[in-house]
Formats: sequence, structure tokens, C-alpha cells
Amino acid sequence: MRLAIARGLDLSFRRARVRGEFGREVGGRFQHITQEIDSDGSAPDEEIGRLCADAEAYCYVHQTLASVVPMTTIVNLNGREVARRTSGPG
Repeated sequence: MRLAIARGLDLSFRRARVRGEFGREVGGRFQHITQEIDSDGSAPDEEIGRLCADAEAYCYVHQTLASVVPMTTIVNLNGREVARRTSGPG
């Protein structure tokens, strides 16, 4: 949100959902994490894609988790998907 404000983007964030897929065995762990963000506004799709990439790069939690488990970020604008990024170990 801070990056969107600093860049003067017309965006408001309504909701964020995080889902984790994990192994159901002793010693199991997350196998994939997906975060989906719903927003409203008139910012250009390309700018939202850059915002998504930069927000992930600045986020300590994302950087830590993505170093050990694949993560997908989905950004929806006005009810349609405008950005999808997957990062992970390796």
C-alpha cells in the first residue's frame, strides 16, 4: 500500500487472502503459498505488475518464505486478474 501511495496510483486495497498447500505427513511442510489481493481503482495494469514485483522485493516475509517454498501473488483490479507472479527457491 505504501508503494502505491508513494507512486500516486489510484488504488484502494479491499482484501487479501493467503492459502497454503502442505504435506499431511509427519514432518510435513508448506509446498506452495498463494496470496491474492483484491483492489479497486484506475491504475494501469502494467504499473500494477511493477508494483507487485517491487512490493515482493521489499517484503522481508515474502523474501524469507520464497527462499524455501514457491509463492504465487495474484492481484485483482476491479474484479479481474491483472498481475500474477510466482517466485521460489532456486
